[in-house]
Amino acid sequence: MAVPTAAPSPTPNPDANDALPQLTPETFDFMPPLHEILSRLLLPSGGLQAPLAVEASGTNGEISSDGTGHLDIQELGAAANVVKVKIQKARQEVKGLPDVDRSIEEQRDEIEELEDRIEAMKNMLKQLGG
Repeated sequence: MAVPTAAPSPTPNPDANDALPQLTPETFDFMPPLHEILSRLLLPSGGLQAPLAVEASGTNGEISSDGTGHLDIQELGAAANVVKVKIQKARQEVKGLPDVDRSIEEQRDEIEELEDRIEAMKNMLKQLGG
């Protein structure tokens, strides 16, 4: 008895999983730096705060701080760049994942096709087993 086969679908190759980027949770964890920036904005700008430790890092002239002291609203843009860059990198990582552009309906259709293939294979094994 011939088993009906569906049209070939774009199923990912199991070996292709080896080429997937290794994403870490830190890639998508931009809340702590955002919280730090907002907390520094809310600090009073009185003399009781520890002085802000600032040091130049790298060749691109970025400024890093230890996250202490008041952050003036004029400095918000520069401080927010760290979070913006982190979000942009996370977006790029997600866009690089396979099948991100597929709709939920396309994914459901593929799951249904794969389940049908599994059932057909199970039936074939039952027939071979006697």
